[in-house]
Amino acid sequence: MRRFKVRFFTILLFQIISSTLFAQIYCTPLNSICSDFQNFRIETVVIGSINNNSLCGVNGYNDYTNSITPATISAGTYIPLTVKVGAYGVNKIVTIGIDFNQNGVFNPNEISIIGTNATSNPLSPYNPIISNIVRIPFTALPGSTRLRVMVSNSAGISPLCSAGTFGEIEDYTINIIQATSAGANFNFYVNKLASGLNNGLSWANAFTELKTALNYAQGQDTIRVAA
Repeated sequence: MRRFKVRFFTILLFQIISSTLFAQIYCTPLNSICSDFQNFRIETVVIGSINNNSLCGVNGYNDYTNSITPATISAGTYIPLTVKVGAYGVNKIVTIGIDFNQNGVFNPNEISIIGTNATSNPLSPYNPIISNIVRIPFTALPGSTRLRVMVSNSAGISPLCSAGTFGEIEDYTINIIQATSAGANFNFYVNKLASGLNNGLSWANAFTELKTALNYAQGQDTIRVAA
């Protein structure tokens, strides 16, 4: 019985140490200014079931990974992402990182520029809505996954540990589930008469223009065009 207790304690201790050592530890963003007159702040993030309105975070950072219910997103699909930024300021660029391999780091292939609203006059208001479609690869690991959203005047700062002097970063959790169909690459569909979601992922929801499919296709992806 004593030998059993010692072995059980050893196994339990190993599990605790292992979970601590291999936990996902993400870099805390360096201080940035998001509350000045140039409005380099994130006001709203919408992706899946997440629709979060926020104020400028302390030192330009907000962590919503535990306070906002994760959005459930399937691997092997595209999903719309919308970010509302401050309505004034110059050269606001929205960049995101999704830790698809769940290793605690936003690798270059996990970082995407969503878009920009550039203006040369910091006092001139402009459309603060920046939207795009995010590619969730078939190879994304299932489970809780970190999403980092950044607005800055610098694009693709890797590994998204700083928004620069002016900007803001917000963190969220998304729940990735396995793809409904096996595969490593995407099939995009084009039909000028399609009237569905027009996300290009099926004939019913086909893109209506070939150039749209060409913009999203990568590597070994296939584009199918209706006659």
